[in-house]
Amino acid sequence: MNKVIVAAASRDDFRIVIQNNGRFDFSVYSELRDAYKKNVGSYSYVIDLKKIDYVDSAALGMLLVLKEFADNNASKLKVVNCRPMVMKIFQVTNLEKAISFS
Repeated sequence: MNKVIVAAASRDDFRIVIQNNGRFDFSVYSELRDAYKKNVGSYSYVIDLKKIDYVDSAALGMLLVLKEFADNNASKLKVVNCRPMVMKIFQVTNLEKAISFS
């Protein structure tokens, strides 16, 4: 079975790649939470969505919770490699104003 979350820390960031059959939804909640809570530091948390083409409201909530967690731990959150349709969801919900995307 493939891992849903692949996480790796470097000196400057903690990169989390979500690869859940193209879906970022509630099914990754526990694994995502465990990944970032086990790696508290002054990282830049980077969520890589290069393999994601579907995002639901639970995913939006998870990103906001991770943003709050990062803020409370003197860290930053950045979402990278969004496909155009996924980025459209972040724009429509104004999440792109609260979280850094590149």
